[in-house]
Amino acid sequence: MVTKIFQIGKEKIFTPIQEEVMTTELEKVALEAVFKAGKILKDGFYTEFAITQKSNLQDLVTFFDVKTEQILKEVIRSHFPSHAFWGEEEGIEGDIENEITWIMDPIDGTWNFARQIPSFCIGMAAFYKGDILLGISYDPIANELFIAQKQKGAFMNGRKIKVSSIANLPASGISVRSRKEVAYIHEVAVTRRSGSSILDLSYVAKGSLDGFIEWGLSVWDFAGMTLLIQEAGGIVTDEDGNIPVLQPNKKYTIVATNGLLHDELLKWISTAKK
Repeated sequence: MVTKIFQIGKEKIFTPIQEEVMTTELEKVALEAVFKAGKILKDGFYTEFAITQKSNLQDLVTFFDVKTEQILKEVIRSHFPSHAFWGEEEGIEGDIENEITWIMDPIDGTWNFARQIPSFCIGMAAFYKGDILLGISYDPIANELFIAQKQKGAFMNGRKIKVSSIANLPASGISVRSRKEVAYIHEVAVTRRSGSSILDLSYVAKGSLDGFIEWGLSVWDFAGMTLLIQEAGGIVTDEDGNIPVLQPNKKYTIVATNGLLHDELLKWISTAKK
């Protein structure tokens, strides 16, 4: 699979050394893109700007969402002209079936950004033929950078991270968006939610949170963090325990944990729904 990912044209395939160069180049370009875009967000955070609604009163978009996505694509395209894009604001560009595709959420936590609450981030994933090659999130206000490459571990600001060792639900911290089926989960766990799914998933990877539940997510809300959590030793599934398959125009229920809590949390969800 790895050699196919980095195939040139129809014939030439990278050697193992060249594969290592390629994965390193993906990381280098991703860092360049998020740092450039993050500076725009940090500089614009306390300025005045227009805010418009998308699908509902809580689903907002700003000039900075669109501008940030454009900057991310400009940087990546300057290094990888053939790569495809799958963004929240501007949709799909290029051949996502046959090219490495960058899935991106330019501001995850736009509501927070629009209200000057410093809890938002940029999220990206490099994806190819069912495999997430790289996941990255960057919080420009807290200056926290999370990154993972497949089979290379998960890191925050250059330090290797791992999920927590909490093994029972009552002692855990869970990120959950309110929903009738799990309205009483706060009775058996501490609940915390930043307003950014990508940030909360990043916190599961570094062990600050032990679990995460959210309904109605799009691919860009979790794709890169799936790899981050897996590389940190955790598990990401849907509410039935299945691995999510990334598809356009699909909404997902995502359950992420340190692995030790996963079965217990899935059981809780199943029981609470009855």
